[in-house]
Amino acid sequence: MLLFGKGIPVDLKQGFKWTQKAVKGENKTAQLNLGLWYLKGLGAQKDFEKAKYWLEKAADNGSKVALKYPKMLP
Repeated sequence: MLLFGKGIPVDLKQGFKWTQKAVKGENKTAQLNLGLWYLKGLGAQKDFEKAKYWLEKAADNGSKVALKYPKMLP
């Protein structure tokens, strides 16, 4: 919601913060989202190493969407 501003103003920094908290519960969707935040530099600086880590973790936890991203990274 913070990324798209659905019912609230867009706030990338807060969205990034809450996504970081959500990955602590081994949530594959949160892991995928955090990987994409790092990949695209949303709410934080781009970091391909962290993006790859979280995308692979999401894939390991069953996210089929996450499978396509790590091989696209440098």
